[in-house]
Amino acid sequence: MDTSAPALPQGRRLRRQYSTEFRVQVIEAASQPGVSVAAIALANGMNANLLRRWISMARGREMMIGAVTATSPAVQGFVPLATPEPHAYLKDILERLPTHPANRIEELLPYNWQPPKLAD
Repeated sequence: MDTSAPALPQGRRLRRQYSTEFRVQVIEAASQPGVSVAAIALANGMNANLLRRWISMARGREMMIGAVTATSPAVQGFVPLATPEPHAYLKDILERLPTHPANRIEELLPYNWQPPKLAD
């Protein structure tokens, strides 16, 4: 009785190739509310982590081209922050910093910053 490990084929292991149509179909199926990504992956004979990566890439692509609508789950909770104009913010902060009290440093953070009031 031979107890040695079976001989494995030499060379590189080939990765499975998936068509674009298959990817779109699986991503759409996994994006439905209440559906388990792992269950969809298992049903299609693939690794759940790969499917999660595809979903993440698809969402990123949608955000870049502006295809996400206001009703999309990815956008429903998004609230844009009002950020100051960078040049004015940095100029003001660099002028205030030497004399600003250390216990009030959070006032200088971008989301708390108020432009200096102009003298009348």
